[in-house]
Amino acid sequence: MHWKSTHAHMVSKSCTMVENEIDAMSRVRLMTIPFHITINCENSQLSGRYPTINTLRFAYRINEKVRLRREEINAAFSNAAQL
Repeated sequence: MHWKSTHAHMVSKSCTMVENEIDAMSRVRLMTIPFHITINCENSQLSGRYPTINTLRFAYRINEKVRLRREEINAAFSNAAQL
């Protein structure tokens, strides 16, 4: 009988933790997150028609024609992961 009360206590504690997390997440204002995401087709010489986040270009490989290097790609994905 003791295991039932221990299990009930663990479930109650887990539910409380989840409710607290939901409450905290509901207070996040997504519009205030400092990210600017665009696709710039007009200035393709500079961006190479890549989608950008905070002026960093997203890509899956480097492109020497538009001077897109691995460091910029990694930084763009790092910004996206923070979303």
